[in-house]
Amino acid sequence: MSQFTKKGQPPSHKTPFEKIEQCRQMRTDGMTYAHIAQIAHIGESTVKRYTKDIPLVQKKPLPTNRVTSLLAAWPVAQ
Repeated sequence: MSQFTKKGQPPSHKTPFEKIEQCRQMRTDGMTYAHIAQIAHIGESTVKRYTKDIPLVQKKPLPTNRVTSLLAAWPVAQ
């Protein structure tokens, strides 16, 4: 747990280690700080404190309409 504290100071928070790990996993999965905070019911600054070393990897959004995305992939003969 000391890997999450600053300058070797004992943690002054009451956030459970399991919740911190959950937040870190959600950040690894590509979620934003705000979304993680909402799901975990903790402050956004708390999420940032424990996940700032994990870069946000934007995942490709799923198409809203599969037919439209398939049609867009094929050129239309004119």
